[in-house]
Amino acid sequence: MRVDDGVALAADVILPGERPAGRISTVLIQTRYWRSFRMRGGGGPSIPQGPREPIAARLVEAGYAVVIVDVRGTGASNGVWRWPWSADEVRDMGPVIDWIVAQPWSNGAVGATGVSYEGTTALLAAATGRPALKAVLARQIEWQLADETLAPGGVRNALFADTWGRAVDDLDHGKYPAIFPRMASWLVTGVGRRDDDLEGLAQREREQARPSSDVAQRAHAVTRGSDPFGVDAPATDSLGPAGHMAALANTRTVVGLWES
Repeated sequence: MRVDDGVALAADVILPGERPAGRISTVLIQTRYWRSFRMRGGGGPSIPQGPREPIAARLVEAGYAVVIVDVRGTGASNGVWRWPWSADEVRDMGPVIDWIVAQPWSNGAVGATGVSYEGTTALLAAATGRPALKAVLARQIEWQLADETLAPGGVRNALFADTWGRAVDDLDHGKYPAIFPRMASWLVTGVGRRDDDLEGLAQREREQARPSSDVAQRAHAVTRGSDPFGVDAPATDSLGPAGHMAALANTRTVVGLWES
């Protein structure tokens, strides 16, 4: 699918094997952790394999369509990922919902869900103002990136920034990250390829051209939410849902937050 500025996003569309005569509702998951895995040997089940495979399988079994999207600059999507939940990434969510609604199997009703980063993208989808987004279930979100994750109480959580930063940089350059289960590393050869790039040539070019995300370097100077996430970035807490409070306050979407 293509969003407003022409950037192509990669998506897996998973439909129930037996669908009712009418159209069906869709659950959207937007990730920066590879929407699905390419497995050694190239084969795989009808449900794309990946970290959210059990969720997708249960939803499809219940009769929903599931759409899993690599956010811009990650996985098999084009564009650049500079920092979490950039203005461009959030802006893309509206066209993604519009694309779903326009599909022949869609009944015009969309829900969004996810955990952690994906939970936050689910909640941010409610800030798009799209009436087709009927409900969101967001689990373990990052509401304020600085105080909750990077520098709780003003104390820098350097280990998280370093570990997560290396992991997402590995993913964006086609490498299996150390924080993923080690036993699966010999089976997974990369992100699931797009239908327009089954040989993976464009994917290799995409990964080679991507700059380093420099998460750890960007987070180094962050001790409070007003600190920029790097010299070229906005205030850190503006990147998550805390930066979209007005739009979220006015959403017509039913929102459920699942925390612990």
